[in-house]
Amino acid sequence: MSEVFKKIVAVGILIHIILLANFLLFLQYFQQDEWHGFGIILSYGTKYITVDKTLVELLLGDRIGARIITFGLFNLFELNTLPYGAFGFTFHVANAFLIFLLTKKLTKNLLISTLASFLFLINELGHEAYSWFGTMTGSSTSVFFLLLSLIFFLKFIDNGKVKLVLLSTFLLWVSFLFKEIGAFAFVFYPVLFSIYSLKRTGIKILLKKHLTLIILGLIMLSFFIKTVLFIPGDRANYVNTGSSLIPNIAMHSIQYPLEGIVQLIIPNFYLFKLSDITTRIVNPNLPSDSLGFLIASQNSNAEITILLLLVAFAILIFWLMRKLKFSSNSLKALKASIILAALSFLPYVVINSSFSYLDSRYYYAGSIGVAIFLAVLIFNLLSSNKRVFKIIAVFVLFLYVFIHESTLFSDLKLMADRSKERQNFLKQVENLVPVLPKKTVFFITGNSEGYYGLPELKTPFQSGLGHVLMVKYTTKRELNPDFFKEATFAKALDVGFLYDTLGQGYRQKDGKGFGYYYDKLELNKAIGQNLFDKDDVIYLYYNSETKKLERKDFK
Repeated sequence: MSEVFKKIVAVGILIHIILLANFLLFLQYFQQDEWHGFGIILSYGTKYITVDKTLVELLLGDRIGARIITFGLFNLFELNTLPYGAFGFTFHVANAFLIFLLTKKLTKNLLISTLASFLFLINELGHEAYSWFGTMTGSSTSVFFLLLSLIFFLKFIDNGKVKLVLLSTFLLWVSFLFKEIGAFAFVFYPVLFSIYSLKRTGIKILLKKHLTLIILGLIMLSFFIKTVLFIPGDRANYVNTGSSLIPNIAMHSIQYPLEGIVQLIIPNFYLFKLSDITTRIVNPNLPSDSLGFLIASQNSNAEITILLLLVAFAILIFWLMRKLKFSSNSLKALKASIILAALSFLPYVVINSSFSYLDSRYYYAGSIGVAIFLAVLIFNLLSSNKRVFKIIAVFVLFLYVFIHESTLFSDLKLMADRSKERQNFLKQVENLVPVLPKKTVFFITGNSEGYYGLPELKTPFQSGLGHVLMVKYTTKRELNPDFFKEATFAKALDVGFLYDTLGQGYRQKDGKGFGYYYDKLELNKAIGQNLFDKDDVIYLYYNSETKKLERKDFK
């Protein structure tokens, strides 16, 4: 049975990798944050990497590693998306391979390791970490070094060599140069040590063995508190630093792991389908097509649904744990993996969630623990002599594969469709306006009801179209990179000229002008201020149904 099962999993991995490669290498385009970074690179050069921070700040986790990679990719390939897709694809597959090695170290079982790698590979919820070019250089690479650190830490547990814990600590620090995903390791590693260490260890010896980790953890925590929790001003998506800070963090520390584990098993698409049913029961008077129904379904009733599923999962797993005979390695792996999945949400307790879920990329590390946990559980079900357990194993595996593969490739297909529309749009702009005159003012409107829920947005771009066009024409050497510069570097990093989704305006540099408008009233106001003439306006009209862009006379 194991050989046949192993071949099935191997074929599944191969098919998934081929499909994933097609989507990431050939069908994706830049979405939002990438464009802002490109503008900074074009105008400020290597300052994009250092962002005016001190060496100490850069070495303590300011994501300099992610910026170095983005800087290198853009300078080598500019707006050619193939290398960006190849980067995300390569690191995701590499992470899956490291999970194979990690699980093998935890379980000493080749089949469980292969299955865990596959379940991680196909998990839908965290795909932004490698599919979104704006975050992949930080998220996928950070997890890569975190996994290496985990593997060497397990080797340290096996033989106690100090050089291994030093190497593990070093790799963990390297992961912080890309993103703070591994912050939970300072809690998880001592727990992992207590699970896998063959000797009973006193607190003094435990502290001594983890001294380098403790020191790094205290330094990183101090830096985090200084740079994230107690900086002046409001920060989007972060908890407030007033009297509600501690209660919010405490609530998130419980809420996010419990909700996150359920969401990592059942993707949000299906959770919200179940939540719709809950909403019809809890709020029978709400019309199913109303905004109130949607809000209830994706907030309070989604949390009720997740809680019910969590209780159901807990009962099912408790029953299986009593009925199945697990090996010592399997039991340890189950404990370690579920703790890993839960603790992986600790770095995000300072973030306020949108509705009942966090952004996709925040689930990437948690999917490691869930993949290992399910792989161990499914293997032990298949190894049982009872037919009912084998049926449960096959059902759980195929259901998991189906719901994750279907939602993952549905998401990637949606991203691919949007990418194609954006690329086609920009190609049409280039064809209609191959060379920029001395003063260029784009006035672009269309017949869309509004992209992304914004009635004013008639074009398919999440970031400001004016900024996108500036990047495009600057790479064609048609525009001076200084157009991206602001009075201060901090202001350029904050938003920058025309980057806001609904940003519009006009500016001049060295006798050349560039502007973008979608609102005719604002455009006419600028003309009335003699910023430019009507003859400088390039009027483009986008038909969102035919995806065609045409040039019209501006009157």
